[in-house]
Amino acid sequence: MNEWGRLMAENIAEAMQTVRGQRARSILLMLGVAIGTATLLAMISLLFGLKGKLREDIVAANRPYLNIMKYDMLSQQDAEEAKNRKNFTPELYEEFRDRVHTMDTVVFTRELAPEAVPPMLFRGKERAEFIWVWGSSLGMTEIFNIHLAEGRMFTEDEIQRRRRVVVLGYGPWQELFPHSDPIGEDVRIGNERYRVIGAFAERRHISGRLGENYACIPYTAFGRDFGTDDDQISMQATLKPGVTLEEATEEATAVLRILRGLRPGQENDFSILASQTLQKLLDSLTMGVMLVLVVLSSIGLLVGGIGVMNMLLISVSERTREVGVRMALGARRRDVLLQFLTEATVLTGLGGLAGAVLGYALARALTGELRFPFYWAGWMVALAVGFSMMVGLIFGIYPARRAARMQPIDALRYE
Repeated sequence: MNEWGRLMAENIAEAMQTVRGQRARSILLMLGVAIGTATLLAMISLLFGLKGKLREDIVAANRPYLNIMKYDMLSQQDAEEAKNRKNFTPELYEEFRDRVHTMDTVVFTRELAPEAVPPMLFRGKERAEFIWVWGSSLGMTEIFNIHLAEGRMFTEDEIQRRRRVVVLGYGPWQELFPHSDPIGEDVRIGNERYRVIGAFAERRHISGRLGENYACIPYTAFGRDFGTDDDQISMQATLKPGVTLEEATEEATAVLRILRGLRPGQENDFSILASQTLQKLLDSLTMGVMLVLVVLSSIGLLVGGIGVMNMLLISVSERTREVGVRMALGARRRDVLLQFLTEATVLTGLGGLAGAVLGYALARALTGELRFPFYWAGWMVALAVGFSMMVGLIFGIYPARRAARMQPIDALRYE
């Protein structure tokens, strides 16, 4: 071992001896650092879990897909111009589905405008909470990655015949049929009677119970019973294996321009949003939130750094004679400086390690309670411990320099 390594080993051993000798003070300091570190790690874990949950609930499909609407929901285009565009029709949907070759599932969905009052859902005199009713073609369970718990989805024949059949979301199913089988029972949506043919499993949506309050009916029945000119009508399509999003987008654009009668040079009167674009948007939003929350949670570590400075100033004052003896025996100023900086980084490093353990437990508990995917990685522990040691190093500079600048004679005479 070279001289530098031997010196560092001695300083670390002396730092550990100081920790043992000033146990109560050291534990309180490390506790402050640990709480700050744990908060920081829990925040990072929660935000990565939030990103995963948003992908599950919003990006939804297991495969790349396209979302096709008459306006671009991510742009700042003129709202009135977008509203006046021609809506998609069932006929256009059927032609589009038959013409495209890069997609294997194309779904037509219809729902009320955001400002519209949704219909109420009743079973006899019992009423479900606020629900979101939407119409769909076949294939919606594959696109939106939701699963049936009871019964079945409606068939193509039921769609073509505009049958009043409904698949209940988990919320109204549990609310209206808590102790009975809903299949075959009648419910009333608005003023119309519908037969229950299925019920969806719990999604554990990020919006909680509200995200379970929905019901799905054939889009043909929706258009007849609830349709208006302002309805939000869209198509979603999954890609065939081996097809890229760019290839599918180009084909969808070409087919839609023909079906909507657009001349060369005319702007598209529709929008195609790829799932990858939505994922990137969600990633950028969550990363922005992460930076803000990480900065806020880092304040706890800075408070711990102030505690380090205060403790070292007291330690320097109490050990003035010790510093004088060391310098009288030949210790250089940089040796004294390094000794106190090592103590600061060891203390905050130990606090960072304790914070990593506490942060792991806290993140586990919070993600379990919020039903987020749990995220934990080695780089998070390395970041937390490294940042904790850096805080000790920065806040330990002033006390360490104060000790290193002492005059040996004055230090030895100190009482």
